[in-house]
Amino acid sequence: MTKHKIALIVGAHPDDCVLGAGGVSILLIRAGWRVIFLTMSDGELGGNPTVRISEENECARTLGVHVEYGHLPDGNITSVEAVKVLETKLTEHRPSLIFVHAPADSHKDHRIVSKSLQSAARRYSSILFYEGPSSVDFKPAMRIRLEACVRELKQQALLAHLSQSTRVRTTEWIEATGRYRAWPHFADDCCEAFVPLRMDIGLLLNPVSPVDTLSYVVPHVDQLALGTDMNLLSDLTSLEMLKDCPVSRKDHVLFFLGGLLSLTLAFVFSWSSYLVTA
Repeated sequence: MTKHKIALIVGAHPDDCVLGAGGVSILLIRAGWRVIFLTMSDGELGGNPTVRISEENECARTLGVHVEYGHLPDGNITSVEAVKVLETKLTEHRPSLIFVHAPADSHKDHRIVSKSLQSAARRYSSILFYEGPSSVDFKPAMRIRLEACVRELKQQALLAHLSQSTRVRTTEWIEATGRYRAWPHFADDCCEAFVPLRMDIGLLLNPVSPVDTLSYVVPHVDQLALGTDMNLLSDLTSLEMLKDCPVSRKDHVLFFLGGLLSLTLAFVFSWSSYLVTA
């Protein structure tokens, strides 16, 4: 029996995980991964917490992900509490891939959860930051094209958060941001965007399930920039799936991991060239 690799997506509040990484969650599940949403608070400052948890559960069912809760106080999450919850969940699940809020964010809970995850997961090799409505100066190093059926399923899952759809207009945000991140290469589609903190190359070399048809493109890698704590592609790199959206388990999709491998190989090639000419 094939053991599923696990992707852990961490959000401070109900609906954060689907906003930032709902599309890639769908793609990972279709590629044979087990995806877990870890929602750190019950979202009581944004509505009735019982309702918000119920909405998050329905959202998770729609996507096909598992959801767990930290039950920390909304608006008053502390680093000590967050790290404790995160370390417990990381030990329990041992995820191969982790997604979390980008650290530059106007919401205090988002910033604390992001920094706490970086501390709790300091020994984990693959972490990506995702974008949200309150992200500040988000400069993605990669984007993932969402085919129409993936985009529609993400929209359907987000609509489960009915208490938030009019209060913060989240469905409008994912449409507007998705189209902005898709421009100019995928003008008729939407994308999700990410910034990698670090990535284990070995994760890309051992796929969970066989791939019947896999096609991806990296249209441009203009230059590489070395940050303080991470290696980033300074220009957006596009991953395009070159077939219709899958409708059965036979059509496993691993273009996300293939794209990450392309990014890594591009970095190694460019850095090697730099060392030779330096």
